[in-house]
Amino acid sequence: MASLVELPKWLRVFNISAGSITIILAILCLVFINRDLQTLIIVLAIALIIIGIFRTLNGILQKYLEWYVRVLKISVGILVLPISIAVLALSNVIPERIVSLLAIVLILSNLSRITLGSTSVEYPNWFKVLTILIGVLTIVAAGIVLLFQSIAEYTVIVLLAITFIFSGSGWIYAGIKNIEEP
Repeated sequence: MASLVELPKWLRVFNISAGSITIILAILCLVFINRDLQTLIIVLAIALIIIGIFRTLNGILQKYLEWYVRVLKISVGILVLPISIAVLALSNVIPERIVSLLAIVLILSNLSRITLGSTSVEYPNWFKVLTILIGVLTIVAAGIVLLFQSIAEYTVIVLLAITFIFSGSGWIYAGIKNIEEP
């Protein structure tokens, strides 16, 4: 029989807070999609920094996960951080290059999402299927953006924002739910 893993209260609060902030930033980007592209990129870069920190901390602290899932979360978190900082620092340069960086971050982040969705036994099946589906669709969309640079930059902004809404929802769910250890 599986036993309950009680996440530390501060980690649960961090999950809920990071999820909420990410969702708010993503919704702001969707609401103000017609604004200056540079401002939207800055908002998403801040969300990406939160995601990088979140993935790294959860990879380190979620000891109930398989070791390879933890390593993947830590690796993706560590890779997302410098790319996010680069996006933030370079937000006023050529939009095509920034869009490429955002697409790469999407691919990295969603590889981690797919792995977690396919290996986690502590989440309900509907949540795992949704996680994998979102991950696959986002990777396909990011690949299309990388292959066809003529796609509008706002398309990537919308993709990122929608992905962040689902990611944030998952983090809130993980913060609220008691996790069962396999």
